[in-house]
Amino acid sequence: MKHHPLVDEYISLLKAENEVMNLYSEKAYERLPFHIQDSVNMALHINGAKKVFDLGSGSGMPSIILAIYNPKTLVYAVESKQKKAKFLSKAKEKLKLNNYIAVNKDANEFIRETHEKPEFITAKAFAPLEKILTILKPYKHNAKLFVPVSLEQKTQLLHNYPRLDFLSTYEKDGFYYLHIPSQLKLK
Repeated sequence: MKHHPLVDEYISLLKAENEVMNLYSEKAYERLPFHIQDSVNMALHINGAKKVFDLGSGSGMPSIILAIYNPKTLVYAVESKQKKAKFLSKAKEKLKLNNYIAVNKDANEFIRETHEKPEFITAKAFAPLEKILTILKPYKHNAKLFVPVSLEQKTQLLHNYPRLDFLSTYEKDGFYYLHIPSQLKLK
């Protein structure tokens, strides 16, 4: 699949910076196309959102891709590790993403302190669902947690938490996602 030209620039920047910063496992490069496509699917799905939080942005997936594909969406990339947050800020400048805000803060702290109200909160490979929902517990605004899962994870979650069966799921090209109200209590 052909991607937005800025995605190729982002991949080049990621690989160049990875040589000195170790942002992304080199052995994971073979899975990079999968993670890019996963992020593009998420970006296309949230089209039209005014604000999105990405918890644990790491090397920028999906946050940078979300910002590239949705230039009118304000994307907050929350990353606790300083070197990764520094890379996210550098990517913002190099890619000229005026709608991208790199936040060097722990996700727990950010959620407790923010007054911003996003429509979506993403957390790709950040933490297990239970931990993400615990982090979001003090967040008083309604948002949809939008997380990518494998078919196996989706099946297991629905088995472990039958209350999740009312939640919407999204499938695109063999990728699966859950929409979860940020205020959901699993127990």
